[in-house]
Amino acid sequence: IEVSETAKDVFYAKVVGNVADGKTVTIRLEPGAGNITELRIKAGGWLGNEERSRVIYKKIQQNLGTGSGK
Repeated sequence: IEVSETAKDVFYAKVVGNVADGKTVTIRLEPGAGNITELRIKAGGWLGNEERSRVIYKKIQQNLGTGSGK
Protein backbone atom coordinates (compact mmCIF):
# COMPACT_ATOMS: atom_id res chain seq x y z
CA ILE A 1 0.00 0.00 0.00
CA GLU A 2 1.42 3.36 -1.04
CA VAL A 3 0.29 5.90 1.57
CA SER A 4 -1.27 9.05 0.12
CA GLU A 5 -2.82 10.65 3.22
CA THR A 6 -2.64 10.46 7.01
CA ALA A 7 -4.68 12.22 9.67
CA LYS A 8 -5.04 11.97 13.43
CA ASP A 9 -6.54 13.70 16.41
CA VAL A 10 -7.62 12.60 19.90
CA PHE A 11 -10.59 10.66 18.49
CA TYR A 12 -9.09 8.68 15.61
CA ALA A 13 -6.18 8.07 13.26
CA LYS A 14 -6.58 7.43 9.54
CA VAL A 15 -4.28 6.22 6.77
CA VAL A 16 -5.34 6.31 3.12
CA GLY A 17 -3.36 4.68 0.36
CA ASN A 18 -3.48 2.90 -2.97
CA VAL A 19 -2.68 -0.71 -3.80
CA ALA A 20 -0.97 -1.86 -7.00
CA ASP A 21 -4.20 -1.88 -9.05
CA GLY A 22 -4.91 1.75 -8.10
CA LYS A 23 -7.79 0.98 -5.72
CA THR A 24 -8.02 3.04 -2.53
CA VAL A 25 -7.59 1.54 0.94
CA THR A 26 -8.61 3.43 4.09
CA ILE A 27 -7.55 2.21 7.54
CA ARG A 28 -9.08 3.96 10.53
CA LEU A 29 -8.20 3.41 14.20
CA GLU A 30 -10.44 4.58 17.02
CA PRO A 31 -10.17 4.13 20.79
CA GLY A 32 -12.55 1.51 22.13
CA ALA A 33 -13.57 0.51 25.64
CA GLY A 34 -10.76 -0.13 28.08
CA ASN A 35 -7.50 -1.09 26.42
CA ILE A 36 -9.09 -1.84 23.03
CA THR A 37 -8.44 -0.12 19.69
CA GLU A 38 -11.09 -0.45 16.99
CA LEU A 39 -9.75 -0.99 13.50
CA ARG A 40 -11.81 -0.28 10.37
CA ILE A 41 -10.58 -1.18 6.91
CA LYS A 42 -12.24 -0.18 3.66
CA ALA A 43 -10.66 -1.43 0.46
CA GLY A 44 -12.03 -0.42 -2.91
CA GLY A 45 -14.94 1.75 -4.00
CA TRP A 46 -18.16 2.85 -2.37
CA LEU A 47 -19.18 -0.59 -1.03
CA GLY A 48 -15.62 -1.77 -0.46
CA ASN A 49 -14.04 -5.16 -1.07
CA GLU A 50 -14.50 -7.45 1.93
CA GLU A 51 -12.01 -10.08 0.74
CA ARG A 52 -9.25 -7.50 0.27
CA SER A 53 -10.10 -5.90 3.63
CA ARG A 54 -9.74 -9.30 5.34
CA VAL A 55 -6.35 -9.89 3.70
CA ILE A 56 -5.13 -6.50 4.95
CA TYR A 57 -6.53 -7.21 8.43
CA LYS A 58 -4.75 -10.58 8.57
CA LYS A 59 -1.47 -8.94 7.51
CA ILE A 60 -1.85 -6.33 10.27
CA GLN A 61 -2.42 -9.15 12.80
CA GLN A 62 0.72 -10.93 11.57
CA ASN A 63 2.80 -7.77 11.89
CA LEU A 64 1.50 -7.18 15.42
CA GLY A 65 1.84 -10.84 16.40
CA THR A 66 -1.80 -11.01 17.51
CA GLY A 67 -5.00 -12.87 16.75
CA SER A 68 -5.42 -15.71 14.29
CA GLY A 69 -3.02 -14.03 11.86
CA LYS A 70 0.01 -15.35 13.82
